[in-house]
Amino acid sequence: MLGELVKHHRTQIGLTQEALAEEVGITASTLSRIERGITYPETKILLKMFDKLGISHINVSDMLMTKEMAKYQAMMDELDNCLSRCKADEAIKIIAQLRMDKQFMSDDDNKQYITAAEAVVAVDRNECPERIIASLQDAMRKNGRDFDENNLKKYVLGQNDFRVLNMLAIYYHETEKTNAAISILNALIEYIEERIIDKMVRGQRYPQTAYNLARFLQQAGRYYDAIDVCERGKKVCISTSRFKFLPLLNLEKAKCFVEIGNRDDAIVLLREVYHASSMFEDNDSKNDVKKYIEERLPGIVLTMW
Repeated sequence: MLGELVKHHRTQIGLTQEALAEEVGITASTLSRIERGITYPETKILLKMFDKLGISHINVSDMLMTKEMAKYQAMMDELDNCLSRCKADEAIKIIAQLRMDKQFMSDDDNKQYITAAEAVVAVDRNECPERIIASLQDAMRKNGRDFDENNLKKYVLGQNDFRVLNMLAIYYHETEKTNAAISILNALIEYIEERIIDKMVRGQRYPQTAYNLARFLQQAGRYYDAIDVCERGKKVCISTSRFKFLPLLNLEKAKCFVEIGNRDDAIVLLREVYHASSMFEDNDSKNDVKKYIEERLPGIVLTMW
């Protein structure tokens, strides 16, 4: 309903998607998704749109994200987390649930996302590498678009494109092509910093990308670059209220501190991560901290100062 309303009034007054998006402070791809009913804007963005299009502020609350859409978003976030942590069995269960949902699978963007997720699971199962990369690249060629991973700036990238490209980076890393993974994630970070103004969209795309980039840089021995990415990611987490990635970014930063000899600051961060993970009920991060300390810093007690 909202998407149709926005598109109707926009075309009636002769505005392009690019022009309206710039006026209200979002990307053209975000506006396209709003008009297609795939996503819903923040209330303040919606009110700006109504002002620009001359629409009265009618029943704004009725036009916000439905419970069904919020459920899908939560499931995709959980699937992203499983894929990042190589939890193939859990990922397969979520993929199966989404595949069985006719409403979810009726959307081409969702089909693109599931195709990519299945490809990442195939990595964990040691399936044919050529088939996996072909699946991910096919997912990026939606609507007949070409795909060049070395020139991402020429595209208008949506949320699912970011998901797919993060998955492609994970695939490269798992198959010992870490430089290719870092290249893709660096390009995505630059894309966000240069082209995405909308606070909500930044919060959706930056933290996960920054976390993946930081851990790959850390594992590649580029500790200072990883620390810088962690700091930038933390700022976005705080400014957009996407707090669940803070423990993950701090954990990667702590690992880098250990590697460069800054043991004391690393211990402080690890304790912060442990207690923050308890607060957010993030048992995976808590266990990651405990395992890391057992392996690299035996004898350290995880209590606050």
